[in-house]
Amino acid sequence: MSEVTRSLLQRWGASFRRGADFDSWGQLVEAIDEYQILARHLQKEAQAQHNNSEFTEEQKKTIGKIATCLELRSAALQSTQSQEEFKLEDLKKLEPILKNILTYNKEFPFDVQPVPLRRILAPGEEENLEFEEDEEEGCAGAGSPDSFPARVPGGYHLLKIYIT
Repeated sequence: MSEVTRSLLQRWGASFRRGADFDSWGQLVEAIDEYQILARHLQKEAQAQHNNSEFTEEQKKTIGKIATCLELRSAALQSTQSQEEFKLEDLKKLEPILKNILTYNKEFPFDVQPVPLRRILAPGEEENLEFEEDEEEGCAGAGSPDSFPARVPGGYHLLKIYIT
């Protein structure tokens, strides 16, 4: 294993533990951010071209599945009424897999698929969304850009309400 790969695995492990610690302490905002950042890094590696990566295609698939599980846990923490939550105990089962990704060759413990190839956004990074112009009096009516919540740093939504 190269020094770069060893360093990468150590950073991923530290990030995973930080997120799980925040999660277990009830610091959900911090846990969500840590999970999303790590998921983004894992997805980037899983989507890297073969010659740009030290991981095999099978290892990349496992890395992609771990990223999916992190996103599922992040979504469960953000939802108030999630039916099939991805629990912290489930997520903790993934730590040894991530730590030993180079030698892991067992069946993945959860039935998830790696996220399909897509542009990966950092928390708080905006997608370019186009809105139809509302031709009313210029106030924020239904369907106008001002009536949609804006993304703010940290992955949270900001709701602006204008009273005229």
